[in-house]
Amino acid sequence: MAICVLAACGRRPAIDPPAPAAPNAATETTAEAPRTLPPSAMKLEWTTPVLPPHIEPGKTFPLAVEVKNVGDETWPASDSSPAYKNGAYAVRISHRWCGDRGIDCPGFLTRFNLTKSLPPGEKQTINITIEAPAKPGWYELQFDAVQELVGWFSGQGLEQMRMRVRVG
Repeated sequence: MAICVLAACGRRPAIDPPAPAAPNAATETTAEAPRTLPPSAMKLEWTTPVLPPHIEPGKTFPLAVEVKNVGDETWPASDSSPAYKNGAYAVRISHRWCGDRGIDCPGFLTRFNLTKSLPPGEKQTINITIEAPAKPGWYELQFDAVQELVGWFSGQGLEQMRMRVRVG
């Protein structure tokens, strides 16, 4: 009985938790839904980057790739909002090494993120590091843009950037 009395003495009257605050339009924002860009937004202009004077086989080298959005909508950058978390639906740049004059092309390699979302008419330089092919010879270095989970810009008729490169 003493135990029941002590337990009862230590109990507090039940208090309902406060009701959640009503949403405040001034402080809350609605999450942006990821969007598929229309073909009219998947347009860009490339500025041909300056390659190093000598590219060693199998070695990495830095490259500054400049793109201009000439489409009619902003390209979302990876993680620019919760809707584009982990790059889903983000626009990225990718490259691949093909044999001389564009033959024997494997799939595109590493994707490179935009530094921020890119509105129409604006340019952005993306500093990347590329690994050269292991064997010396002539190659074609190709670049394309992709909207993740949607498709390649070249699939909408955009020209890829292509450069003939001597390795070794």
